[in-house]
Amino acid sequence: VTNEHSFVYATSGFNAVTNSLFVSFLKEALSYLGRKEVKSQVEEGYFSSKVNGDQDVANFMNAHAARDSHAKEDAISQRVLRCVAKNFDPDAVESCKGTQALGFFQRTLGKAIAYYSNQYQGQKDSVEYQVLKGMLREFECDALWGYHGFI
Repeated sequence: VTNEHSFVYATSGFNAVTNSLFVSFLKEALSYLGRKEVKSQVEEGYFSSKVNGDQDVANFMNAHAARDSHAKEDAISQRVLRCVAKNFDPDAVESCKGTQALGFFQRTLGKAIAYYSNQYQGQKDSVEYQVLKGMLREFECDALWGYHGFI
């Protein structure tokens, strides 16, 4: 006998993520891209929209258990990159593999930072930026389920 659990998020909660918090996550992800080992992962397609993000949750939970705040930030940056790929390159044309993938992430993160920096809190975001915020909010929910052993 096996148990299977399915979870549905009825709303992404994009309004629950403040612009300043989200900008800090985006800037951290941009900084994360500067590491040599991360550049290799980007070129291999690790963050493409075709790769499942469950490993991000596992990385976050392991870092939380180890009380390693830097590793937690890395896990959040990993999820931010994966969300950017899924939202702005759903067919994995630019984010998939090769040297152009790094440029795709740098350009897209830069545009998102500029966008959120120029929005006032509570202002209605355009759809693609609502979705991006909501995707990160869903990561929080995934981490909560991971905390309870459902990853």
